[in-house]
Amino acid sequence: MSNIATFNVSVSPDGKISFIYSDELRKALAGLGPVVTKRAGNVEPGVDGWGVELVEEFGSQTAGPFVNRSDAIAAEVRMVESALHGLNHVPDCAQ
Repeated sequence: MSNIATFNVSVSPDGKISFIYSDELRKALAGLGPVVTKRAGNVEPGVDGWGVELVEEFGSQTAGPFVNRSDAIAAEVRMVESALHGLNHVPDCAQ
């Protein structure tokens, strides 16, 4: 049985390709031109739990607090994917 990975890729009308970083996807797209890696958000601990904050380029959205860091990271991924596809969705906190 083979392993199949699924990635979300956004292509703008001017041909700019955006995606959440993955070594596998970077290798697959390497021949398409120069690559620029940017931070999309931060997951940080807080007094009440883990919080997510996207950088301004991705809408400066925040979410949290989350009990588990893994839940905050999953929320960050969903938020960045939504921003890449032109949506403004802030995930609910998993308490």
